[in-house]
Amino acid sequence: MDDPAPADVVAVGLRQPTMFPTRDAETMRRERRSSGGWTEHDIATTLGTMRAAYANLSGGGYYVQIPDLFHVNFTDLPYWLPVSAQLGLAGPIGVRRGFEIINAYTVAFSDQVLRGRTSPLLDEASRLIPEATVDVRPPLRQS
Repeated sequence: MDDPAPADVVAVGLRQPTMFPTRDAETMRRERRSSGGWTEHDIATTLGTMRAAYANLSGGGYYVQIPDLFHVNFTDLPYWLPVSAQLGLAGPIGVRRGFEIINAYTVAFSDQVLRGRTSPLLDEASRLIPEATVDVRPPLRQS
């Protein structure tokens, strides 16, 4: 989640279904202003390699962009450190809402891939979570 894709993954791709939860470049810049980190190089590398890996998926997948999440919103840190929002570590989306969104997409993806249960949350046109956008890449057909 929210990390650069390794060069071999970008080059070779992934055969299994994959989900890339992340956020937009402007949110990363806002995080830098709030709590440091995320140089322009880091932003370009993270988002660029994730997009490239997503474009090269043969097993299909999802690119889920959730603006206003900071990096720690992808972790449990905001629950272990309740003042994380006041310290500028958690994004403006809010600690609880960020956690709800990450959990919803993680469960939907796991249920779909592991249990075969389709989820409308993973539909490109879905607005069930209005803060997020979802790009869907269907699996390539093997001949």
